[in-house]
Amino acid sequence: MKVQCLCENKFEVKPITAVDLDSDSEFIGKIKAGTFNGFKCPKCGTLVRPETVIHITWKSKGIKIASIPEKMRYLCLSFCTNRKAAEKSGEKCPFDSGEIPVIGNWELLDRVNSINAGLETVPLEALKFLILDGAKGDKSKIEISLKSVSDGKLEFYVSGVSEEMGIIHVPLELYENMASDYKKHKKGELFSAVASDVYISYKNIVME
Repeated sequence: MKVQCLCENKFEVKPITAVDLDSDSEFIGKIKAGTFNGFKCPKCGTLVRPETVIHITWKSKGIKIASIPEKMRYLCLSFCTNRKAAEKSGEKCPFDSGEIPVIGNWELLDRVNSINAGLETVPLEALKFLILDGAKGDKSKIEISLKSVSDGKLEFYVSGVSEEMGIIHVPLELYENMASDYKKHKKGELFSAVASDVYISYKNIVME
């Protein structure tokens, strides 16, 4: 397929559309480094990522992920919230049955890191919403993605608050309390709000 760089140069690439993270564990490192499925522009050297769906299998973790490009966000959400209506429109669902959709590179990074750390998605997304709730500005433009878990803290990347990417640290205890609350009240208002069918994200609230 042909992609276009910010410098307006167009060039041909062969993007990855399916990967097994157990067989190709090197891709986990590439996802964390932000180079997964990226191609350097031969003219200016900028990393360009094709806007294509990637089907990811991770058998050792018991999960299948569909990485959906940001431009397909609303198509993906339409199938998550009302599949029958979306199918009537003639559109094709961007993720397969049994796959968990994540939208954009930030969400893919976050999901890989959280699965590796053994964190549950719903309470983690609920915690992100509470963190984001105190932020200033347009919350729909803020990205918060798990970087690592160490020394009793969760470390998150945060972008969209200022021109530069930031790092914040949150006590692991806050996540553990949220996870404990989730086990007791899975139908709680906050937990239900971040989980829209198979798509689970704090963005289900902030982008309404």
